[in-house]
Amino acid sequence: MNTIVKNTKSKSADAENNAGLSDTDRQNVTITHSTRIESDPPRASVPAPTHKPGGVFERIFLYALRNNQSGGLLLRFPDDSTIVLGHGTIQATLEVRDRRLFRHSVLFGEIGFGEAYVEGWWDSPQPMAVLDWFMRNHSQSPSFSGGGVRQLYVNLLGWINRCRHYLRSNTRRMSRRNISDHYDLSNDFFKLWLDESMAYSSGIFLAPDDSLTQAQQNKFAAIARKLQLHSGDHVLEIGCGWGGFALYAARNHQCRVTGVT
Repeated sequence: MNTIVKNTKSKSADAENNAGLSDTDRQNVTITHSTRIESDPPRASVPAPTHKPGGVFERIFLYALRNNQSGGLLLRFPDDSTIVLGHGTIQATLEVRDRRLFRHSVLFGEIGFGEAYVEGWWDSPQPMAVLDWFMRNHSQSPSFSGGGVRQLYVNLLGWINRCRHYLRSNTRRMSRRNISDHYDLSNDFFKLWLDESMAYSSGIFLAPDDSLTQAQQNKFAAIARKLQLHSGDHVLEIGCGWGGFALYAARNHQCRVTGVT
């Protein structure tokens, strides 16, 4: 970094400041010279790309994210070649384990990107930093979903999904089938991934180390506070699932609960 220090006061200015002062005053006065420091702006150290993109889906993936403005994302490939997406200081590193990552992300958007992580097709020393990079750049340039990507024809299966949803529209007859397909599964299946209360909606994580069970209890407590529940209240819960909140309200607030599911 080149640094230039400029003195903004001259000797003649010192003389002017001392003019009219007695010898005693001059001994008690200190003239401070203001300075201005000019520095070259810091430059982010971004490694030169060593990876040559290959394949249609990989090129679309890289093209859609290349101009993100909020920091850089370093992609490292199995052959140890690298490329940086975005601008500025590198915020996160994404390790490409399998190039199916690109096809799945392009065709299925953010959900496909998440599924690719589950499949082990990409990894990172700090996965949350990777997600944070995508979130911070979401409104600045095209991501995997939204209008920007549709203009780039990235979400190629969108029209297929719309057709499938249309064919399964919630008519009286089709609603029965949709509900059956979704809910008529054994409790053993839901027990694999729900907490002990079998709560089916998102919990509230108040602390990083909250368990899923604690998060669901936090949610129940928040609902009770908003409802201002008191002993003796009669609560009607439409869509009560397995009754997790009903049990919470009865046990903790001595409420009478009627649940419909």
